[in-house]
Amino acid sequence: MKSKPTKSTQTLKNNPVSNKGNDISITLKESLQLLDQRNAELAVIRSVQEGLAAEMDLQGIYDLVGNKIRVLFDAQVVSMCNFNYENNTEEFKYIFEDGERFILKPRPIDKVRQKLIDTKELICINENADEEWTKITGEEPTVVPGTKLTKSVLYVPMIVGTEVRGYVSLQNVDRENAFSESDISLLNTLVNSMSVALENARLFNETEQRNAELAVINSVQEGLVAEMDMQGIYDLVGDKIRNLFDAQVTGIVSFNHDNKTEEFQYIYEDGERLFPESRPYDEFRSQIIKNKKTLLINENATKVLSEINGKPFKPVANTRMAQSAIYAPMTVGKSVTGYVSLQNLDKENAFTESDVSLLNTLVNSMSVALENARLFNETEQRNAELAVINS
Repeated sequence: MKSKPTKSTQTLKNNPVSNKGNDISITLKESLQLLDQRNAELAVIRSVQEGLAAEMDLQGIYDLVGNKIRVLFDAQVVSMCNFNYENNTEEFKYIFEDGERFILKPRPIDKVRQKLIDTKELICINENADEEWTKITGEEPTVVPGTKLTKSVLYVPMIVGTEVRGYVSLQNVDRENAFSESDISLLNTLVNSMSVALENARLFNETEQRNAELAVINSVQEGLVAEMDMQGIYDLVGDKIRNLFDAQVTGIVSFNHDNKTEEFQYIYEDGERLFPESRPYDEFRSQIIKNKKTLLINENATKVLSEINGKPFKPVANTRMAQSAIYAPMTVGKSVTGYVSLQNLDKENAFTESDVSLLNTLVNSMSVALENARLFNETEQRNAELAVINS
């Protein structure tokens, strides 16, 4: 809260006109001020908690609390970040400086953030920020691109159970000693409330997503049970995938191991169906066959794909290079019969682990259906041949 400094005890003792009655009246006045401040803080906490109780969108929670914090505290910078432990980065969910919102890419977790993670305790630097930062990191202070160095800074970790999920930071870039004990206490309370709300929303959304995924899986499997035409299976699953994921390209490709080629059974880009000719599979496809593992590429796709390929990676003729991609192998027994690819042509980090899990389930169902259809068609053909021979 933007609280005013109170008179010190030393000032009262040195006041020649002070007496016992005056001391009591001043103490009472200060007590009333503290009570008013506490009531104001409780009102803020209640209003935030009421808002959080109705909010199940994760970004909505960050925005709700962030907007409230910007009004409450003497800070030009308000930021909220969460930690992605899989790639050791912090992701900026909400960051304002001087009334301007910044949209920033993830960046590696530095030593200050690592200290939050290790100690699970807040960090408050109210004086000599440059020196204190250097003590913690052993390095010169750094700032988020486009923002200024701070004079006072407060980091409060967002904790769920025993894990630090992220943090909230207040920064005053103009003056030292900007944050009081009351500020720290109030921010702590708000961050704790937000952490609980974020976890509830995550679990709720996870359940909703799981139910939606199960509905998709069931609908696909019901369709596959009745489908014995192999191209019909490719089309059924391909059409479903196109509507599910954030991808401009959906491809289903089979391998012809006899002549080492890949054959395009289903491929769409930007809503248009393409019919590329078969082509020899490259080292990248050979790695899919060898490793039998789904590959998720969310950053530096051209570089990653070229490194795996051992030479510059070329997309299918007349298509664009992906920014994000998933390659999921179609496996029957120990053999990789092909793969399904999702590609986002416009942005990195388009696909989540949940996307990978759902795609893998759909691809596994399709692989079984394709093998059943192959065996069925093979049996039908053998029966037809026997009927010819008998006749």
